[in-house]
Amino acid sequence: MSTSRTSSYLANFNVTIEQARDFVFAHLDEPTTIFTTARQYGITNEMLGEIAGYSADEVRGFFGSFSINAGELDPEPLFPSDMLQFSSLIALNTATTGALSTASLREQVIAQTGESAYNAAFDPNQFFGGLDGVFTASDLGITELGDLAATAETLESLFYGSIVHLASTVDTQELAEIGNFVQANAAGLANGDPAVMTALLTLVQGVVEDLATQPAFSEPMISEVAVASAVALVGFASQHDQSLFDELLSGFGFVF
Repeated sequence: MSTSRTSSYLANFNVTIEQARDFVFAHLDEPTTIFTTARQYGITNEMLGEIAGYSADEVRGFFGSFSINAGELDPEPLFPSDMLQFSSLIALNTATTGALSTASLREQVIAQTGESAYNAAFDPNQFFGGLDGVFTASDLGITELGDLAATAETLESLFYGSIVHLASTVDTQELAEIGNFVQANAAGLANGDPAVMTALLTLVQGVVEDLATQPAFSEPMISEVAVASAVALVGFASQHDQSLFDELLSGFGFVF
């Protein structure tokens, strides 16, 4: 990974490589401090290697010598594993102007989250495949979109585009079905129950494949959903490692 990519990522937190290097070497006798700080800010093993002047494997070896699982610092997958089987839900944002354009949605989200936190959430360097500048079909786990540039703009387009794609296909009856499911499975959804989440994605996939004749969501409502989901993503990403799409459906909560 080039220094420029590491520097670019650290700049989201107003930190230079030199400052990060000083921190690492000042805490070599406190590996847990280095590890927890890196995890908190989404610093990967490759980034730490670039910062300290070692390879990613040497960084893993360093943590391993203290029985610390360095695998937790490897890049996050772009899509959750349970979403890969529902690739029809994933789409790029084709709106270039208006309320549903990426530029418009970004502006609304940043107004609530701040620019630095937003940029960090959509930084490609923290995701698997982003370090070499290209998200290949193999990196993504799906073939429909081909290879994509590993940029913040690509991540934004995937996130917002998938929400717009989904919301545009929901009609009133389908919305009621999803609402009934959400209400009946509130506890499972809140706890991230894998079986409940898979059932929800299966239901949503059926909605996407059956195009709505009378969409239930107006353009302003879709915009509201997209902004709410992105705000949730940025807030969660600032405290936890996660896939970009873990908060994809959170913005739909206001309609149920």
